[in-house]
Amino acid sequence: MLAVQVFGGLAVERDGAQCGGAAARRKTLALLALLAGAGRRGLSRDKLTAYLWPESDTEHGRGLLKQACYALRRDLGTPELFLGSIELRLNPGLISSDVESFEGALDQHDPARAVSLYRGPFLDGFYLNGEGDFGRWVEGERARLAKLMSDALQSLACAASERGEHRTAADWWRRLAELDPFSSRAALGLMTALEALGERAEALQHARLHGTLLHQELDAAPEAAVVELAERLRAESDGGPVRRWHSRRAGRRSSDGVAPEHAAVHDPAAPRSPRRGAGVTAAKLALSAALLTGIGAALVARPDRHVRLDPDLVAVAPFDVLPPQLALWREGLVDVLSRGLDRAGPLRAVTPTLVTREWRGRAGPASAAELGRRTGAGLVLYGALLGAGPDSVQLTATLVDAASGRTLAELAYRDVVDRVDRMSDSVIAAVSRELRRTRPIVATAAGRRHRITTNVLGPDGSASICSLLPQGAQVPVRLFNSTPPPLLGGYGTLACPESRLHLSAPAGSWYLGVELPPAPGLGALPWRYLATSPVAIGGGDASHDIVIEEGSRLGGRATFEGKPVEGVGLTVSYESQGMMAAYGGSGKDGRWVEFFGRSPVVLQKGVRYTLRPFSCEFLGAKLVNKPPTGGFLFPSELAAIDCTLVRAPSARFTHDLTRLVVTAMPGDIGGLSDEFVHDVGFGWGVQFPVAAGQSPSHDPSVSQLSSGGLMIGIAPGRVLSGVTRRDLAACGAACRDLGLDGRVHVTASPQWGKRVTWRYSDARSPEGVGLRVVQQSFDGRPPADYVLFDFTITNAGPATTTFHAGFFGDWDIGVNDNDDVGFTEMGGRLMYQTDSDLRGPYLGTLLSGDAPITGNYFFTKAAWPSLTEQVDALAGRLSRPASDAPGDYRYIQGAGPITLGHEQSADLWIAVVAGDSREQLPANAAWAAADIANRRRRP
Repeated sequence: MLAVQVFGGLAVERDGAQCGGAAARRKTLALLALLAGAGRRGLSRDKLTAYLWPESDTEHGRGLLKQACYALRRDLGTPELFLGSIELRLNPGLISSDVESFEGALDQHDPARAVSLYRGPFLDGFYLNGEGDFGRWVEGERARLAKLMSDALQSLACAASERGEHRTAADWWRRLAELDPFSSRAALGLMTALEALGERAEALQHARLHGTLLHQELDAAPEAAVVELAERLRAESDGGPVRRWHSRRAGRRSSDGVAPEHAAVHDPAAPRSPRRGAGVTAAKLALSAALLTGIGAALVARPDRHVRLDPDLVAVAPFDVLPPQLALWREGLVDVLSRGLDRAGPLRAVTPTLVTREWRGRAGPASAAELGRRTGAGLVLYGALLGAGPDSVQLTATLVDAASGRTLAELAYRDVVDRVDRMSDSVIAAVSRELRRTRPIVATAAGRRHRITTNVLGPDGSASICSLLPQGAQVPVRLFNSTPPPLLGGYGTLACPESRLHLSAPAGSWYLGVELPPAPGLGALPWRYLATSPVAIGGGDASHDIVIEEGSRLGGRATFEGKPVEGVGLTVSYESQGMMAAYGGSGKDGRWVEFFGRSPVVLQKGVRYTLRPFSCEFLGAKLVNKPPTGGFLFPSELAAIDCTLVRAPSARFTHDLTRLVVTAMPGDIGGLSDEFVHDVGFGWGVQFPVAAGQSPSHDPSVSQLSSGGLMIGIAPGRVLSGVTRRDLAACGAACRDLGLDGRVHVTASPQWGKRVTWRYSDARSPEGVGLRVVQQSFDGRPPADYVLFDFTITNAGPATTTFHAGFFGDWDIGVNDNDDVGFTEMGGRLMYQTDSDLRGPYLGTLLSGDAPITGNYFFTKAAWPSLTEQVDALAGRLSRPASDAPGDYRYIQGAGPITLGHEQSADLWIAVVAGDSREQLPANAAWAAADIANRRRRP
């Protein structure tokens, strides 16, 4: 049976296994979450569209909702998934939800079962872009369900206490304290249960931590009952004094630091501090960690009287790191925090090498005191880094006086998994604030750095990062793991004006990451993207030099007949390497607004960023309708790219607009729509020529660009040469293996159709759109009825590998968005589309080669396939028949499997065919098939 899991995240499962396809996409998942939250009441279609597509009008929004429901029914194999016509709801006979079971258990007075179902906050870590009403609904439901969970835990704890089951009661109170660490009721209940168990030291430790959190996060004091119980436990125990908490809002305080009776008391129903969002979840970690190790403070031995501890020397201990994928941060935080605290006023940091050698045990007060004695450090900072959901981490840090064992500061933070550096900056700033009370420490630079993870082109045309920095600046450089999430793996320092970096990291594949502080003219840079190709590091701990060489200054904008042209797609490639450097589009003033992608050349030792002279290849009439958000280039680099559109103003088109023109795009691959990244491999487009005198940009009065390209996939979930931008971060290095690691080599040889021969030339095309193609017609009717492309796939790797190859097609034919209807013929080998009024031209692709045709897959922008679905489509495991409704369709046509040993090759032919009618298109395709067969028989 299907189940929607909304506690602790959002997923759809079938018999315990997570579902993919539409059940793994954010919009469709959000739809299921809304319906799961509504339960048997359901939600109206208008409310659903308002939550999910607030920017769409009513008609369009309903169409998107219909497509989303269809995709879920199809991918989950449940045609009756939804019930209702006006009020939509989930079919309880086919799909359940943990939130419905949770509330049902509470209705049946079964709090223990309800608590067992609550695995974390409602939709924890799930977000939609531009959330609006949906985000507000999530926050409301999250608070409501957390309150129900809190009430259930309290009832269980109270019932256990009444039965005299103090251990069970303590466990329930502890869970409540982790759920709401600011709750004085939970703190009092846990302390009372611990006292009944004879664990007074642990009760006092919890009181201390509870007070710390209230003071740090809310500037409030614990409730009087908590303070009184702590005082009584302290008086009855042999422990040291308890820290007294007060609020600056409480008015007066007594001389010994005890808050007066009318001190501010935290009200659970009162508005929380803006910091509480980060503090609540961070506090959960702090409470859990404290309950495990806090009572060890009482057991810390006094340091040796003969060891002199330097009060201004700080030792940062290796952090306890539990998730294996974060293990690199164990010593990584030692380096980052030591570097941040060193030379802050009178502070000096013990070298990370010495700390690592002298550290014993796990993070705790006893180990901290021992580290202080071994290194002579009067201050020791230790902590833990733990996972907090699928994409979040929590960091706690404790600063102690090694001489007295006194805790000076306790900190807790939470952030996304790839921003541990941001939490480390917060730790540096907080520790500096604490120590500033007794030392002359100025504000540190922590928190003011911006990470730019790509090489840059300086304003003077050089490629030196130093050209963007003040003279003498020292820039931290890091390496990030190439497999998402991008984990920190190595460190180094760039000392300007030198541009040679010396980095050390474990063996693996890493991205170069450079942290640039603010520089004049750059302002606040929000970018935090990874470079598009990894640095290959082999051996054990190997050091590698990364050299950033000089580049070429290239100019400014796109113009046509002296006027700026908006929306022109541009591919910038390395002339010597045939490898793309960037892809983007022009704005209203013709200047390049945004770029996506950067492919440096990987060498044997590290990476050499070689900015040789660029060649500019325009994508014909293609308009990048939605340029990618963010960028990989600096403003100075964008201003340095200048390619001018050249076209003879008197050029006229004399041929039929239903025929084809081939455009060559070196270093590009198929899928030239704005959804695709063109990083490596060979690509090409086939387009209708535009009318004479028209600017080479999108014009709805003429037929649009049609594009396509070769796709190669290796299952599971890896597409090597055709990948959507939205999946780029999730795909990581798997999306860019083609041509970069030598595993697969693809050679493309554009061949010729029945009626025309194509050859490349540096001369301008007769069409005048700046495309270097010359047509030679056999029958005087340019251009072609079909064009052939021959791809040779060679496995250059040592192991036998199975590939799934295919064609990606996007034919934009008519003058409206709902213009394309897909068909298949010739045993599935011919796929074609036409204008929805069936009077326009017909276009199609015919696959032939050393492998059977495995299937085809139609999709729309509203149902974009994931990487796994793309590979499944190539492998024939996913097939969608032609639709009977108009829509903006694309398709993937697969061939395979193709199993190749070392240096073995296979041929794949693709024919792009055009026709004036549905009858003519198959006839032209038959000619193309015969032509391919003849060519394959030739020696």
